[in-house]
Amino acid sequence: LSATLDADSGSKYAVQREVKNVLIVAITSNRGLCGAFNSNIIKQTNHLINNVYGTKNVSVLAIGKKANDAFVKQNRVIANKSEVFDDLTFDNVAEIAEMLMEKFVAGEFDKIEIVYNHFKNAATQVILTEQFLPIVPVEESANVNSDYVFEPSKQEIVETLIPKSLKTQLYKGIR
Repeated sequence: LSATLDADSGSKYAVQREVKNVLIVAITSNRGLCGAFNSNIIKQTNHLINNVYGTKNVSVLAIGKKANDAFVKQNRVIANKSEVFDDLTFDNVAEIAEMLMEKFVAGEFDKIEIVYNHFKNAATQVILTEQFLPIVPVEESANVNSDYVFEPSKQEIVETLIPKSLKTQLYKGIR
């Protein structure tokens, strides 16, 4: 996909703007008794708010009641999407991803990040922070010939694949 994200692709999801407004999607569970599962997400999100984006306007989209409870007190929650766990399907998560893409394209947020637990093994969860938008192109190797013929057009491919990839990225973080 990196070959499709060069300067002339014009993808509205790859637009780099000065970062003033940041949205952090904090993904926790709806219930407690999870040990550090929820508290580590809340700690990492607070770290991003206070240390990484200290002077920026930072909002939180809470997915999970524990994230909502933690950040509603700070008056940062723009939406609580905890109900997605009641019927966790790709389509329901895709609706949230579409909302995020719309907010980015409309210029409401200059950067969107996702904070979630990644299952390593039964005893270990790894906290991951991934940039959701804007999409960062992968650096191309000097040895790669990027002379491709696109069918359908490169623009059509980018406009189709990027939203699907973003929906999959969010679904991976939630499930």
